[in-house]
Amino acid sequence: MEHVERAGVHSEHYPDLALVKVGEKYGLVDKSGKETVKPIYDEIGSIASGTMEVKLGEETFRIDTQGNKVNE
Repeated sequence: MEHVERAGVHSEHYPDLALVKVGEKYGLVDKSGKETVKPIYDEIGSIASGTMEVKLGEETFRIDTQGNKVNE
């Protein structure tokens, strides 16, 4: 089983969510600890207007707080 590390706390960057790190990847959980964004990303930016910029390998794009890719 992979080690899950809480990489951050609930903050203004992720309202009602917390950043977690699993191995070398990042995701988000809600206040109850339920996963909302799978920990598959190399980087996750701050939430702005309900979306955040993420980096997955060489690709950078935006997702919503449920992990769905958003068309810009």
